[in-house]
Amino acid sequence: MRRNVILVAALAATVFLSSFAPIVKEDDKRQQEQQILVAVGKMLIAKHYHPRKIDDIFSTEVWNAYLAQLDPDKQFFLQEDITALEQYRVQLDEEIAGTAPIAFFNAASTLFAQRVAEVATQYQQDLSTPMRFDVKHESWKKPDHYPADKKERAHNGYRYLKYLVLRNLVLLQEQQPLTANKEAAVRQKTQQQLNRSMAGIKVNLTEEKQFNAFVNVIVRTMDPHTDYFPPAAVQSYFNELRNRFIGIGVQLQQEDGITKIVSLEPGGPAEKSGQLHPGDQLLQIGADTATRLTDIDGMMVSEISALIRGEKGTVVKLMLKREAGALETVSLTRDEIVQEEGFARAAIIRDGERKTGYVMLPKFYTDPTGRTDVHCAKDMATAITALKAEKVNGIILDLRSNGGGSLDEVIRMVGLFIKAGPVVQVKDNTGNIVVLKDQDSSLLYDGPLTVMVNEMSASAAEIFAAAIQDYHRGIIIGSSATYGKGTVQSTLPLGPPEAGLLKLTIQQFYRINGGSTQIKGVVPDIVLPDVYDLMKIREKDNADALPWDQIAGAEYTVWNTSRNVQEPATDTIFSAIRQLTQQLSATAAEKPLNLAAYTTQQHARQEVQKKLQQLQKLPAGKELDIIPVNNASIHLMSTENYQTWINKLKPDIYIAAALRNTMP
Repeated sequence: MRRNVILVAALAATVFLSSFAPIVKEDDKRQQEQQILVAVGKMLIAKHYHPRKIDDIFSTEVWNAYLAQLDPDKQFFLQEDITALEQYRVQLDEEIAGTAPIAFFNAASTLFAQRVAEVATQYQQDLSTPMRFDVKHESWKKPDHYPADKKERAHNGYRYLKYLVLRNLVLLQEQQPLTANKEAAVRQKTQQQLNRSMAGIKVNLTEEKQFNAFVNVIVRTMDPHTDYFPPAAVQSYFNELRNRFIGIGVQLQQEDGITKIVSLEPGGPAEKSGQLHPGDQLLQIGADTATRLTDIDGMMVSEISALIRGEKGTVVKLMLKREAGALETVSLTRDEIVQEEGFARAAIIRDGERKTGYVMLPKFYTDPTGRTDVHCAKDMATAITALKAEKVNGIILDLRSNGGGSLDEVIRMVGLFIKAGPVVQVKDNTGNIVVLKDQDSSLLYDGPLTVMVNEMSASAAEIFAAAIQDYHRGIIIGSSATYGKGTVQSTLPLGPPEAGLLKLTIQQFYRINGGSTQIKGVVPDIVLPDVYDLMKIREKDNADALPWDQIAGAEYTVWNTSRNVQEPATDTIFSAIRQLTQQLSATAAEKPLNLAAYTTQQHARQEVQKKLQQLQKLPAGKELDIIPVNNASIHLMSTENYQTWINKLKPDIYIAAALRNTMP
């Protein structure tokens, strides 16, 4: 029987709990908000996998989280504001239950708007006079408490402004080395950036947007993968699931006002071009015909994404700052971002007389409608058959940055490497446990197997890696642990379309040994430090993540084979990567406000980043010997793009380490 469960996306639900009061259109906006909030609360309690009691403790957490979302850097609110809002701290559970009128989010956002206007005026005054950058031992870092009064807020704000101006000044000097110290021009540019930033904040302070934000704070306090989608966002959500938007295929992240690329969509224009890389900083964006690009400083990610997206076939121009510090402008043609080129890809690595198959799987894809014969397990079987025909001595399966996908496909894919047996256990909110098994006793491949993972390997990828590890079927190699998402979500309507829907966590998955992949993820047999290891991007770094637990293990037979593990703990390259990553992490928080000191710090960071880039590549002349597989049916890429992909693999030190551990 097909389960057709999507682990990282959602299931479309067509039923609604009859016990929930229907939501009808009302002229009274506040009454409609109350109805939505009550329906959300009831659904969280009735349908969530691990519902928490919505009480004063829950209320306090929501109160803290909403204020932190409004003012994450403690830049606007005063301590007296927080004291004034204390009256709502333990009232939000009553607002959710409908026994108290909705008051908190409006009171907080109204007060916040007032403080934003005050700070905007203060910033304008501060930026109207020259700043000195020759004061020694002066620095800025994010405050850890709300300012006691306007004087303290102004003091904190002035240092923040000095940091922004200094950063822009150094950036200008890097772009135009012969330019003199144009401090006044840089202050003006910083003011323009802040004007856009403040305008963006004001746009999001409408009652409708803040209500939606408030509801999302509530549901994400239950767990980080539960989301509320208001009507306007529902279609966009499903379009995103279907990958039907026009752009270049990049995921962005902001920190300290800096926008960086964190990942590339497999098969998208950015990934195919080879011109963009995770870690690249975006500076300016514009049309190909534009004489001047738009400076994105001060913009939110949503605004930047809107600039990047456009009509299919049009060109977008990006100014980037590489991790090593170099500035570069690239042009990319927008295209429909779809999954066709995110399918399984295979190649052969030659090492003397020995040949090892290599397969990259970007996601556990399938067609949930069943209208097409799109299945990653089927494509994986095709790739393995082709590699066996090439008489490979072993296979490397690369699941790095694989965010998950179809549960059916995971089970089928594990079945290619084992005989019939359990693959994963599933528990719902009633405590009912189901062991999901590979029922096919046939075995497609019984040779050496190495599975590559990293911090972004999540959900379905973790189920696969855990099963291979529990069976002792192969070696898992990669970062200190995978992402740690062991839950599944389903989309459930809150009523009629105008109410929106919830993406709700409804189940948890467990390894066949009884442990959960939640929080802990999968710890590889061989740990290889990488540049993301110290970033707080995993499930365990979210305070609202569901806890780890375990259940009884399923009955299974361990694979009867010895595993030749070559532990790289003493490898000088990986040790250096760990040390340099720690060095970058240690210097990231505090920013000198002295021009010479800041420039020295930035140059030192750029040197470290440059060394990290170099360390992650095999030296010239020692790159891997990788050749195509003589079977065009195992990938949907053009010959040119396929060869480009192969060339990118050749200097990868992590694939080289996996190769050393894929022994007959």
